[in-house]
Amino acid sequence: MYLFKRKKTFTPINRRYIRQQKIKRIAIFLTVCVFAEGAFLFRQQGKEFWNKLNIAHRFDWQVKQINIVAPTDYLKTEIAKITKDKQIDVGTHITAKDAAELQNTLKENIKEAKSVKVKRKFFTKELLIEAEKFTPFVQINTPQDNFFMTEEGIIFQDLEEQQKGGFFKISLNAKIESETLAKELVQFIKEIKNTSLRKTDVLTIDLAGQNAQFETNFGPVKLNNFKEVKKQLSVLTEILQIAKTKKFTVPYFVDFTYYDNGKVYLKQNYKDL
Repeated sequence: MYLFKRKKTFTPINRRYIRQQKIKRIAIFLTVCVFAEGAFLFRQQGKEFWNKLNIAHRFDWQVKQINIVAPTDYLKTEIAKITKDKQIDVGTHITAKDAAELQNTLKENIKEAKSVKVKRKFFTKELLIEAEKFTPFVQINTPQDNFFMTEEGIIFQDLEEQQKGGFFKISLNAKIESETLAKELVQFIKEIKNTSLRKTDVLTIDLAGQNAQFETNFGPVKLNNFKEVKKQLSVLTEILQIAKTKKFTVPYFVDFTYYDNGKVYLKQNYKDL
């Protein structure tokens, strides 16, 4: 019987690899220690460090001056009143959101303003509020209230302009429920305002009946259909020229009620108009 012994095998030791692994473990250990030390120091001195950075103060904005730029005293007064009602004054801390909310509130409540902008000046700590007003084109009187209209058809109110007077006036027998008038009605008003046939600064409009009346040097005129205003004014010019050659007694009245049917009446009796 023979006994065979297993020969031992030896793996060569890679001393360079072992050395690299030791160095890596030491580096990891030292890194952990550094971070731990940093966290400990930040915890102990974090409040002091935060105060030195003064981050909160850098983003905190306090009003030192309020500057309102507007074309009229009325606008300035209204802006100042609403700003005060929003509890914004010198010394108030406000954010960008607060400034945006103030701007929206001013736009919603001041109908005379065409635009309102609220800006925070970071270097001077100035709260700048700028406003523009609409330019009146005509004045509109309704049974409920008085308004102004811009040349684009935007409806607004302006107490200072009402006190001035001297505007082309529209007498409208309807309640205005929108911020703009229909385009065809705006164009109709423009044409009547600009015509040389008009004697006075008053135009009476009946929205329900789709007609309007104004005075000429020869008497009143009643137009129909707001879309055909240029054609009606052209026909009116011809009628008045013809009437000059006839022995009609002034005033006489021109009625376009049946214009869509191809008929225009010149009448001597005002009750028939």
